[in-house]
Amino acid sequence: IASWVLGIPALKRRRHRRRVARVGTTPRRRITLAWAAVTHFLESQGHEPFNAETLQEFRDRVHRNLPSVYPAFGELTGLAVEASYNSAPPTNEQANEAERLGREIVKQLITAQTWPVRTAMELDPRPLVKMSDPVAELADRLATGASI
Repeated sequence: IASWVLGIPALKRRRHRRRVARVGTTPRRRITLAWAAVTHFLESQGHEPFNAETLQEFRDRVHRNLPSVYPAFGELTGLAVEASYNSAPPTNEQANEAERLGREIVKQLITAQTWPVRTAMELDPRPLVKMSDPVAELADRLATGASI
């Protein structure tokens, strides 16, 4: 049991660090990775984007359903849209801000949960079982200018 309690969270942190090192190589990719990571977390909470939904439409739906995270998610979505569709590359400052917003949003969503739910989320091994990395794939599609 001790190896499970210590191992699963450590493996999740390791996977996240490897994803950032592998995918987050430019400011554009760092921004889209931050947005994709938050979106993936929202999906795990039952708020996933629809197939034909734009980033802005998803942002508006999050605003209606989760108003507490909206200001930060609205800013993060704005950075992701700009990074995805603007021909000028984003700056490192914008990438740092996107990463900060992403951490803030996830932290806010986690702390809103009761401690049994937070513990279950932390010890859930299912994210480690996936052979593909949906967060990295979404971030890559956004960074190359494709729509979700």
